[in-house]
Amino acid sequence: MKKGLYVVTMLLLVVLLSTGCGLNPREAVAGTWYGDNDDTLILQKDGSYTSTWLSTGKYRVDGETIVLTGSGMAEGSIKELRINKSNDKTVLHEEKLALTYYANSSEAAEAIEKREEAVRKEEEQQVAKELDTLKENLIGTWEWAGYAGEVIFGADGTISGTVSGMKPGTYKVVDLNIIEITNEEQVYTKRIQYSKEDSVQKLIFGPLNLVKK
Repeated sequence: MKKGLYVVTMLLLVVLLSTGCGLNPREAVAGTWYGDNDDTLILQKDGSYTSTWLSTGKYRVDGETIVLTGSGMAEGSIKELRINKSNDKTVLHEEKLALTYYANSSEAAEAIEKREEAVRKEEEQQVAKELDTLKENLIGTWEWAGYAGEVIFGADGTISGTVSGMKPGTYKVVDLNIIEITNEEQVYTKRIQYSKEDSVQKLIFGPLNLVKK
């Protein structure tokens, strides 16, 4: 009799625990989450949330999605965080803003570092591409607009011209606004600014305004 009562009691306890867990899915996600944008998202057990990026308001858990409903200035706004689990780690991903929130700050800091490194590489690649374009566009003969004289950039890195004081030599593009010129007398830098309007290519070369022939 006692054994049967014990079994029944244990079964009821299991049912109650299972039912209790299912009643409040917020328990599994409540806490502080750290974003890869340096944001902090706090999900309270009472169903409220606070965040600098995602505003404040109420949330609910709908399967594998956390639905945020904003209040105050963000009244009625809806944002969704997808609950992703991998290798015993849970992250929250906001697709539209491309944000990911982590359970601890160190994982978020690592993600921020990777994102910043990716941005740096993208910027470096963009600058390198612009430099290659500038080098290609420089090659050719440029006329001094409104005056007599030319500046010629060779594909082999040579530079020559007929403008006053121009001596033949070589040139090297330092960045998008500076070239270095070397001739038999000196090495010096010259500021440049390249632009293209319709089909007309223009170059500010030190004090000179040049147009490509």
